[in-house]
Amino acid sequence: MRTESIALLATLLGATSATAIAQSPTRPQKFYVGLQLGQSELDRERSDLNVVFDDRDNAFTLLAGYRFSRFYALEAGYTDLGEFTAEFRNPCPGVPGLVCPSDIGKTAVESFFLNNIVIWPIADHFHLKAVLGMNWHELSGSLARASGSTTTFSDSSGSYNFGLGIGVPVNDRLELGLDVTMYRALTFDLGFNEPFDLVYEPDVTVALLGVRYRF
Repeated sequence: MRTESIALLATLLGATSATAIAQSPTRPQKFYVGLQLGQSELDRERSDLNVVFDDRDNAFTLLAGYRFSRFYALEAGYTDLGEFTAEFRNPCPGVPGLVCPSDIGKTAVESFFLNNIVIWPIADHFHLKAVLGMNWHELSGSLARASGSTTTFSDSSGSYNFGLGIGVPVNDRLELGLDVTMYRALTFDLGFNEPFDLVYEPDVTVALLGVRYRF
């Protein structure tokens, strides 16, 4: 039954793609929507040997765009850049080999963006692109201490992003792509003392595979 369902789904997708290609107008479609999925990494200092970082997480982007020409597009959307942790190991004085409870910090970052996309067509089904954008960058975090107390905080700020990508247009409507983008905050400068400095870090690099559909 499962095999038959998969075969039916593949047939429907194939028929839909064939219909879309057959009905594609000669003029290019300018409006489009997109979905991207991938992995992000928090860019923070890792020099403290008493801290164990988990700086990678899954990320996704929802976007809408307008293709003004072969060489330029404008995109707006939302990116969830993931949640990251830092384990602050507390020493146990005078008790060799004993592991004491750790403080746990969590950092979550998300962004609403407006991106300029510069496109360099290489072939009919391949192009390169450069991205430069502005964001409304939101960060929330917490520090749960081994003593039982928890401190939470959040902030938002303007930020910018830049990156490179490749696009593979399948037909006039469907495009696959890979984008690598770096998000850099502008004004996160509350000046927390350690260990907050290692939790309150808004800079993220993300690699995303995605699909864009024109209509």
